[in-house]
Amino acid sequence: MAKKKDMTGSEARQEAEEPSRAKGSKSGAKALAQAIYSKPGYLFRRSQQIAVSLFLEQSRALDMTPLQYGSMEVVRAYPGIDQSGLGNNLGLDRTTIVGIVDRLERKGWLIRKTSNVDRRMRLLFLTPLGEEQIRQMRPLSDVAQKKMLEPLGDQESKFFLDCLARIVSYHNDASRVPVGGRQRLIDGEAI
Repeated sequence: MAKKKDMTGSEARQEAEEPSRAKGSKSGAKALAQAIYSKPGYLFRRSQQIAVSLFLEQSRALDMTPLQYGSMEVVRAYPGIDQSGLGNNLGLDRTTIVGIVDRLERKGWLIRKTSNVDRRMRLLFLTPLGEEQIRQMRPLSDVAQKKMLEPLGDQESKFFLDCLARIVSYHNDASRVPVGGRQRLIDGEAI
């Protein structure tokens, strides 16, 4: 794969603003750049698409998605967490979490157990196979994260991540599912 040239921020934005197109005028491209391509929302969305692609490139052999990996890491950190708590830790809605947990259970990476406190509640635990999958995935995830930040130097990466974390934290409550928005439970106990 050819090495990509280093670009300044304005050069990178300009490249992002000029996607390939079969036909179109310079004024149309400039209007799109102003209306869409230079906006933070568009750049965040494209960054997310790229981050997922880089992750999937690394995790292909393990057949694991970023949301599955994140879910397994939360369950590893909080064995016995319920599905609602898992969703709250990741900022994901109930429907999405149910689908992720169903797939992880089918793969044999996670099990659900009935809570002793509330029989309606299902508590989540990794299986030994799930633990092994995480062990294998961590270094691959690190490679994907490093590739994502490849255009930036060490100081720029730290600054970028600090800024991004501040933006996410500031707007957490504007999300459909704020992280930590509701109590996270393990076997009926708030954590």
